Amino acid sequence: MYAMAGPSSDAKRTRAYHNRSKLGCLTCRARRVKCDQTRPACQKCTNSGRSCDGYLIAARTSVVPITIKTPMVTNLADGDEQRSLQYFRECTAPQFAILHDHEFWLNTVLQVSANEQCVLHSVIAIATLHEAFENDASTRKHTAVVASQLRKRSNNHYVKAISILNSQIVSRGWQSLHISLLCCLLCVGFEGLRGSYSDARIHLTHGLTLLKQWTDGQGSPGNLSLPSATEDFIRDSIAPNFNRMALQVLTTTTPPLPWNGSIFPRPEMEAFGSFNAARDSLYYVVGRFYMATPNPENLPPGHGAIITRMERSARLSAWFNCYTRSCAVPNSSFTSDVSSRALLQATFAVAKVIVETDLSYDQMQFDKYTAEFKEVIRCANIHVAPRTSTFSMDMAIVPLLHYVSMKCRDPVLRRQAIAALDSTVRREGMWDSAASARLAREMLEVEEGAGSGVIKAAKDVKSSSRIEQFEKSQVLEAKRMTVRFKRQGHDEWDEERVLTW
Repeated sequence: MYAMAGPSSDAKRTRAYHNRSKLGCLTCRARRVKCDQTRPACQKCTNSGRSCDGYLIAARTSVVPITIKTPMVTNLADGDEQRSLQYFRECTAPQFAILHDHEFWLNTVLQVSANEQCVLHSVIAIATLHEAFENDASTRKHTAVVASQLRKRSNNHYVKAISILNSQIVSRGWQSLHISLLCCLLCVGFEGLRGSYSDARIHLTHGLTLLKQWTDGQGSPGNLSLPSATEDFIRDSIAPNFNRMALQVLTTTTPPLPWNGSIFPRPEMEAFGSFNAARDSLYYVVGRFYMATPNPENLPPGHGAIITRMERSARLSAWFNCYTRSCAVPNSSFTSDVSSRALLQATFAVAKVIVETDLSYDQMQFDKYTAEFKEVIRCANIHVAPRTSTFSMDMAIVPLLHYVSMKCRDPVLRRQAIAALDSTVRREGMWDSAASARLAREMLEVEEGAGSGVIKAAKDVKSSSRIEQFEKSQVLEAKRMTVRFKRQGHDEWDEERVLTW
């Protein structure tokens, strides 16, 4: 666009000043035209028959872009499949990587998908469903129709992936163990994203069973060994994901799982080399909390539980000392990545409260952990602030805020935790921020409205008003939950409530 010139033909034409956007796709930026920023491929390129070269990751997340060369898959039937694969590269995989698992999701998974059809269709299915999930969270018009079409397409690829996987198991057996396990991971993520947690647990159980049979030497006849590279891939890349997902299930329900706290024991370290190592070590410690024997043999009644808690506290303290040493290393990622450090510190704070309170059902004991609850909220604000992700395979900040909103009766801190859940649209594996916020608001109303009078401090919430246990059943796609509560000192459960959001 040019500035208006006078009647003289010799008048100099000047271009009007404008700010050039850095958020457009690479193709539009190269052509110097305005990009509509539709993802994963902009409509301006698509409508003009050009190939959209995508966007820089830094434009979406405001972090240093990760340069990982991913393989191109050329055996796709149509443009929608290629588009979904691009969406997985640009949007889904980076969000799956809560801390620093980019290598696994952006590189390893896509490399396998280039040669394995069951993995390829699993990737396309979860990417398409993820795009539908993002459309649900969007405020733009006409997204409901688009989301419905995306869900239908994702289900078709999901069914195809399962069919190919079943045929492959019959034909290749244990030789394709790593492929079967990788597909299990993707199926757990798919079911978690669409809120079907019972199906996610079924896939997780199947994967854990396969891993247990393999580690116990109960594989095919003759205990067929796998190539060393395949065994390393299972041990180093796949097993840690299963460990985290198994722990995630135990934080929501208590079904029996073929899991003993960790598939492969983790050695103690003097210092952690990465955030991944620190996280997996902490999850190993927490996993042992859930799986520890409550009453060791040959001990008087009650002594076993006390010794168990002492052992748990010692393990947790050892982890924290190792983490502190890691943070003291100059110029390490532990000093530069504030967001990841905040997540680990919040997880440690909740683990500390769980360990120190597990011998009693008395809800009044949580009132002395105000400092830990403050720390979780502080860390949550740091971790969530720079992130735009709405879904991840791993649990992160949502279950921690959920715990604070349940156990902290300080009226200010409790409302801050609920507000943090309300302020973001996040689904972390089997944890949904909107569902957790709705449940937390109902619990707050029940406890503070049960004849407790004016609530100015945690001590003002009476013991008999505090919820000791709750049972829930939820359908996330319908945004509906049924729940009932049992208060401390009461023998009977409250009537079932129906919550919507």
